[in-house]
Order: sequence, then C-alpha cells, then structure tokens
Amino acid sequence: MPVDPYGFADAAMRQQWAREKGMRVFTFTDPAAPTFAVDLLLEPPADFEQLRSRATMVPFGGRTFPICGLDDLIALKKAAGRPLDDADIRDLERVRDRKNTP
Repeated sequence: MPVDPYGFADAAMRQQWAREKGMRVFTFTDPAAPTFAVDLLLEPPADFEQLRSRATMVPFGGRTFPICGLDDLIALKKAAGRPLDDADIRDLERVRDRKNTP
C-alpha cells in the first residue's frame, strides 16, 4: 500500500497505518537494486540498546556494521507477522539449533 515515507517519522501516523491498513512493517526498496530492501517495524518489539548489545560487528566495504543476533532476528521476523517470513524463521531456527548442538 503506497504511503508517504516521511509519515514513518510520525508516531501517530504509524499508529494510524497499523490501525487502518493493518501495517506492521514498512519496507524501503531501491528501484536500482530491487533485491535490496530494508524493513522497518512500525513499533519496536525490543529495546534498541538491548538489540545493539547483542549484535555482532561485521566489517563490510571498509566500514563495520552491527548485525542483530540470531535469536533477535528470529524474534523480529516473528514480530513482523508476515507469511513471507515464515520460511526464514524455520531456516533460522534450524541454524540456531545446529549451532547449539554439540
């Protein structure tokens, strides 16, 4: 559903989208690279500082970026509540289970 992306900065607008459109996630895509997308949850499912404290720092392109932990990524995908995330959740849980198996 097309909406004004600047509305994302307005908490009241995000609440309206959730209520009226059933939105839970706002996805930005790059028309020049359609496979590149960034999902923003309308309401944070966890405290940012807690997520960041569990993140892994990964170097890429001469910079270092925080990447959320596996358990947090699973929780974020569950919070998004989208059917397209279901397969990812199953795969991520299998990866997590393999990592935790001696």
